[in-house]
Amino acid sequence: MVVSLFIVTQFYRKEVWIAYAMYLIGFIGILLSVYLFRLLKKNRFNTVLSMYAQDKLMGNAIMVVVGIIVNGVINYYDGDLISNPGFVAIVYATITLLFKAIIMQRNIKIENQLLKVL
Repeated sequence: MVVSLFIVTQFYRKEVWIAYAMYLIGFIGILLSVYLFRLLKKNRFNTVLSMYAQDKLMGNAIMVVVGIIVNGVINYYDGDLISNPGFVAIVYATITLLFKAIIMQRNIKIENQLLKVL
């Protein structure tokens, strides 16, 4: 999915709207990170799976934030919005966070139900 997005955007890489799309995707990634951290914080049981998920979540959240900052600095110094070196990293991390949000919400419910029985 990321590769296909990257290939399509290479045809339009000199367009300004690609930068706006990248920043929008990054903002969505930050919102997903906040949502997932809150979801993990509300989880009553601290298991190895949830600790592993939290570590991976932190890595993806950092990737989105660093990508946005690097692109913002480069775009500021260039004076235009044509440079987008972090586009792939931001899109990859945001798509990963989206799938994690879908999967983790369901898994935490199942995990809490199983641990209540025990």
